[in-house]
Amino acid sequence: MGDGRDEDESVENEISGGTFEGPVSQIGRVSGDYTINWKSPKTEEEASFDAEYMAYMRARMAAEAAAQRRRRTASTVRALIIVGAVVTVLVLGWQNPTAGIVAAFCAIVVIGWMLPSGKG
Repeated sequence: MGDGRDEDESVENEISGGTFEGPVSQIGRVSGDYTINWKSPKTEEEASFDAEYMAYMRARMAAEAAAQRRRRTASTVRALIIVGAVVTVLVLGWQNPTAGIVAAFCAIVVIGWMLPSGKG
């Protein structure tokens, strides 16, 4: 074997006729399954496009991850402010009803300002 002949030396196995890039198969007799996984090499243009596309997608994914972090942070801050406003209203309202009413009004304005408006 290795000299282009089969083990029983009755079959010559030589491929000629040019330059071959990638898998080449010349089949005479096969026992069992035979699979060829062949993938043509990419052109320079395809490789360049793939590299640019992957860079673009990585940048988009990083921007989306940063936006998600900002939304989570903003949501946490809003929740803390709302809890603080409710506690302030309860404490002031318990001690002085007028101060409680003013604090409640301020809390409603602040909470309304913080909650999403549904626009844009």
